[in-house]
Amino acid sequence: MANVFHLPAPRLAQDAGAGRTFRILLLLGAVAILNGVDLLYTLFASRIHILNEVNPIAAVFIQQGLVSSLVSFKILMVVCGLGMLWKLRASHWTVPACWTLLIAYTYLGVIWYQWVCAVNSMYETTLVNASR
Repeated sequence: MANVFHLPAPRLAQDAGAGRTFRILLLLGAVAILNGVDLLYTLFASRIHILNEVNPIAAVFIQQGLVSSLVSFKILMVVCGLGMLWKLRASHWTVPACWTLLIAYTYLGVIWYQWVCAVNSMYETTLVNASR
């Protein structure tokens, strides 16, 4: 009769590991999405010829008109970087590293948003002055 009411012992270590892995996966996904947003803003800025690229490698691609190479480079670097973090997900440094990347790319997204607002305002002013 005692075996009928026996509950298995909780697997807290396995559940915590699965939760941590899922959290890391979500953080890496968010970083990848923000990298995609950064790439789109970069392509937009290079397309309208108002870009001062501070990444020297990306600047060479843009100056030479190698947009597909820039996209490939950006995707390759993101996949390699996030792949390394995924491989090192058991390290106690992985979660802080993911949060650091997420904060940095969120800040970069805010900077890009402010830049687009300034460029939009500049073009609106130019259009208004041209129509007079």
